[in-house]
Amino acid sequence: KETGYEAMAKHVFNTLQPYRAPAWTELLKYKPNKRLVLCMSPTPIHRWNIPGVPEDFQLFIKRDDLTGSTLTGNKARKLEFLFADVLERGCDCVVTSGGFQSNHCRAAALVAAQCGMEAHLMTFPMKNSATPQDSSAVEYCGNLLLSGLAGANIVLLSLDKYKAAANHFQFLEDCIASYSQELSKRGKKPYIIPPGGASPVGEWGYISAFDEMIQQGILDQFDDIVVAGGTISTAFGLAISNYLTGSKLKVHAFTVNHSADILYAQVDKLLSESVLDERLSKAKVSELTARNLLHIIEGYAGLKYDMSTDEELAMLTNIASTTGVVLDPNYGIKAVHGMISEMSKNPAQFKGKRVLFIHTGGVFTVFDGRVLRSLPKEKISKYEDFFH
Repeated sequence: KETGYEAMAKHVFNTLQPYRAPAWTELLKYKPNKRLVLCMSPTPIHRWNIPGVPEDFQLFIKRDDLTGSTLTGNKARKLEFLFADVLERGCDCVVTSGGFQSNHCRAAALVAAQCGMEAHLMTFPMKNSATPQDSSAVEYCGNLLLSGLAGANIVLLSLDKYKAAANHFQFLEDCIASYSQELSKRGKKPYIIPPGGASPVGEWGYISAFDEMIQQGILDQFDDIVVAGGTISTAFGLAISNYLTGSKLKVHAFTVNHSADILYAQVDKLLSESVLDERLSKAKVSELTARNLLHIIEGYAGLKYDMSTDEELAMLTNIASTTGVVLDPNYGIKAVHGMISEMSKNPAQFKGKRVLFIHTGGVFTVFDGRVLRSLPKEKISKYEDFFH
């Protein structure tokens, strides 16, 4: 029988602990046996009464914005398994990529600092085509400020080259690979983390999260799961878990940047890297495709990643002031905007009326300044004027 100390030790923050994969994951190629404890979990699920939801829908929220403080959000779950692999392999630095306000880059930089190693972030601005030429031209705010405070090496990429690339994911992966090769020549032992942690290792963040949610009763209490989709790895982890457990939930991802076709191709890539096809029957192989696994909805990216419409910011402010939940302007608010719109316009594409929204965090993006234009000025007054 476990002692109280042994039970507590399983949850000691920032320590490498044994991990047992759920039995229903037997068809996956990679199964971790360790995780680096980073998350404050399980995160709660509660009713979420936000403006605009049709009366016949019941909306709930999974608060993965509460996985930590500076490590808030979905990225912390993925990094528990990625950094366990980093430590097991004896690497001394990590290399990854994302935009200036990347939640993933911020979280990776902070975990690397906690582990006493370097983080190299291949990054670029998303708001315009002018890539800063040196550090003096970089505006540190939001996630990028935290990455800087964590001591990350900020490596500037050309936004023009990124936009011109036929495959944005491949462009970033090629840049990461070349940079890592140069680090190796200089005597370092780098570990490559794909953008967003989208890999057979990183996907375990939301495979384990799905297992957590099973313990919270989601299989009986909900019909649909909704999440924002950037690199689509969070949605993939949820969707493959939904499939492997035999759950009848329907998983929807609202794309915040790329087209649905690009993300379906990314899901197929993750499937080919993750699932043991030889263990499946021919019928099962044919049904296990991206479009059967996950419902990706486009059309709600607004002005694209790192930019927000006035409508999105007004909705973000309204939700925060009426429910106390602050959404990420790059991910959460775009997905919520799309979800509410689709509930009204196309309710039949939801399996039922009981919907669980996964809040993937990203609160630090509100500190990049854009949300200021949506704050109501009438909320500010002088003390003396109250008495007149």
